[in-house]
Amino acid sequence: MEEKRYSRHLAFFGVEGQKAIQNAKVAIIGCGGLGSHLAQQLAYLGVRRFILVDADHVEESNLNRLIGAISEDVEKNRFKSDIISRLIKMISSESSVITLSHSVIHESAIQLLQDSDILFGCVDNDSVRLFLTHYTSILGTPYIDLSSEILDGGEEFGGRVMFSLNGESCLMCMGELDQNEIRRGFSTDTEKNIDDRMYGVSQELLDGSGPSVVSINGAVASLAVTEFMVWRTGIRVPKKLLKYYGRKAEIRQSRDTPLKDCYYCKGIYKLKDVGQLRNYYH
Repeated sequence: MEEKRYSRHLAFFGVEGQKAIQNAKVAIIGCGGLGSHLAQQLAYLGVRRFILVDADHVEESNLNRLIGAISEDVEKNRFKSDIISRLIKMISSESSVITLSHSVIHESAIQLLQDSDILFGCVDNDSVRLFLTHYTSILGTPYIDLSSEILDGGEEFGGRVMFSLNGESCLMCMGELDQNEIRRGFSTDTEKNIDDRMYGVSQELLDGSGPSVVSINGAVASLAVTEFMVWRTGIRVPKKLLKYYGRKAEIRQSRDTPLKDCYYCKGIYKLKDVGQLRNYYH
């Protein structure tokens, strides 16, 4: 351990706490605005083993919030996961980084992620969030899900951090998943086109990305990294669900009670049967 480098950390959570952070194998699903902030902070915190999963290439519209991205990355059509890998290694060259440049709903991702000590979800689709909830529940892997939103033309903005741990709560039983979005996410293109004709709303509008601002992403990512830090070092028990309300400049801890008979928290927790995840594949 580089004691001089981490001297300010050691003054807070000690040598054993820093070792616990460095020994963690972290998976980040989604390497966009949230995921890039998250990776940067985790690398500075001392995490040295990463798995990064994202199928997307860097686009010009990402340059306002994708930490570490430059114009050349757009020109060379680089993957977001490769940009975040580069960012991590700029912070600590000895870091181990594995990248997967395809969807997390894939056999190779399922196999690779099983070795993770914790999984962070930084995706913008509730169908993928459901898959990650199912996956981490089956394996008993701690799961921190991040979300940032700007709604109603900026009248509401903020985000939330959900920490699923020990089968006590999850996105589903805390009411954080949109069932219509899940259904649409797992629909075929034909089924989506039928929806478009039925409801008169274009697929592009329903599937498109909303507004995103670097500072809001950073605020949410910082909440997530702090909950990871206190959990990994034993400073305190992490909070199940934190919500950031930007308009009111408030962070609140949810008082909602998880369902007692949640399928994901109780029914399949630690079953280790990853074969059932194949039901998600198209």
